[in-house]
Amino acid sequence: MKRLNYGILIFVLLVITGGLIGKNAIIKRTLEQNLTSALETNVKIDTVGYNIFGKTLNIDGLRIESKEDSSTDVIKIGKISTKINYKKIFDKEITIENLDVSDIILIPSKRDTALNTIKKEEATKELAASIIKNYKLIFEKINFKNEEQTEKARQIFLGTTTPILDKYIDYKLSDYSTEYIQGILKKYTAAKANIRTTLGNPSPDEWVVNIDNFNVKTMLFGRYFTGTVQGISTDITRMNKMIPIVLRADNDEENSVIDGKINFYKLEGEINTFLNGVNIGTIPKVKEYLGGKLYMNQKIFLLAGTKVFVDGDIDIKDVTLKEEKVAEYFLDDKEAIKIITGGTNENLENFTISYKYSPRTNKVDVDSNLAEKITIYLGGDADYYNTLKKDFQDKYETGINKAKEKINDVLDGLFK
Repeated sequence: MKRLNYGILIFVLLVITGGLIGKNAIIKRTLEQNLTSALETNVKIDTVGYNIFGKTLNIDGLRIESKEDSSTDVIKIGKISTKINYKKIFDKEITIENLDVSDIILIPSKRDTALNTIKKEEATKELAASIIKNYKLIFEKINFKNEEQTEKARQIFLGTTTPILDKYIDYKLSDYSTEYIQGILKKYTAAKANIRTTLGNPSPDEWVVNIDNFNVKTMLFGRYFTGTVQGISTDITRMNKMIPIVLRADNDEENSVIDGKINFYKLEGEINTFLNGVNIGTIPKVKEYLGGKLYMNQKIFLLAGTKVFVDGDIDIKDVTLKEEKVAEYFLDDKEAIKIITGGTNENLENFTISYKYSPRTNKVDVDSNLAEKITIYLGGDADYYNTLKKDFQDKYETGINKAKEKINDVLDGLFK
């Protein structure tokens, strides 16, 4: 009898499990079909799970196909969850009080942004090579026990390298800024190409989802931001208005915020980003070379058509230089900065960088004090730096040649 009861229990469990799996498959297929129709592009879902006891719906891996290129997606969403009655899912109009969404990824467009740049790979390589050559040419012959000779060598290096360093930093900042702005433009271009272009009331057979509270948690700038966007709907006629957005960083110590307002039908509006005291050690590309706190104030204006304006300022405070890593990367010798500076422990203080992009010029303009701060850190003089910068402004090729000649002339006298 016990075996019979145990067998019946297993049979019942299998029936229930099979029913739940079948229910999940039906929900998945219904959601894919209705979302595809509502968004006018293919929508795929990896898995769906519905809990009949808690009446919770969980969706993992929702992908919206790009209208530009069917071989790629325009948006990927990691997880979606909400409380909803199972039968409501099949209604033509659904109102959801709270929808939790996490890990939203916007896929950049493959289209060329035609962004004008001053990026010159060969010029950048030559500038970097010149800095290394100057260092090796001057310091390999130095007798460091002779303080007077060593000090002269440092001044020669700074005098001949400062204009090269200034131009090199300009190029590299332009490269990084252009790459960053291109990412913004390509994501915006992809989103713009995929929005619904007809503003009309949904047909009686069209599936409509209204979301009172769209709760977002997503990774931006290397940290999670969370917030609630109210009044989201697949009925595009309800989206032709400015909707406020406020997302806050999970890290309370930073108090970083992304806010603004967007018309989701036209994809127009303004997005403001305030990063407040971000630890540079959390940023993968720079943590090996720099320490400090990053403050960013950035505004993005999305205007009619596909026009985008970007205006940003970055302050990096209490900068610490990881000398050996930087010296090895830039000068091919991890001891180089100690040799040039004489082992100073002076702080770099603060870096400032400003960047702008306008569709009128279609290029990124960058300004910073990096070259000046680094020159002073290496032992140079601020007034001397500014004089050199002015002398060599917009004369980079000529400046390099003069620097080489100056090195050779001075070295002839120094090492006799």
